[in-house]
Amino acid sequence: MNSKLQALTDRADVEDLVHRLGSYLDERRFDDLRGILVENATARTPGGLAEGRDAMVAQARRNHPVEDQIQHVISGVLVDLDGDEATVRANLVATFIRSDPAAHGSRRGVPHPCAPDGGRLAVGQRGDSAGLGRRARRGRPR
Repeated sequence: MNSKLQALTDRADVEDLVHRLGSYLDERRFDDLRGILVENATARTPGGLAEGRDAMVAQARRNHPVEDQIQHVISGVLVDLDGDEATVRANLVATFIRSDPAAHGSRRGVPHPCAPDGGRLAVGQRGDSAGLGRRARRGRPR
């Protein structure tokens, strides 16, 4: 594969990991977060600071109660590649609707034949600009 095509593929793989993070949080698939985060991942969110993958999973579980409707909308994903690592910046808006049966949103799934294999997010951190992420390893989750 030529270098430009490889770079496009790598960027797409990293962007996929970022969107999976939002999807797993929305669907409360907290244990699946372990498959996309590195061991020393860190998150600083309105829910607090979590250092390490297990702490991030515990924080996500604690701050995403089953009675709430939650939607994470991620946009503006920018991926800068540097060897086997990437720097990621994205906008994240998380909406939490506290037990209101009248409010609703929806997600649509479309079957796709590709299966992910390799790569994990290293950091999902909210910065001053409410951005998401710092580093991701190339590839897809295994």
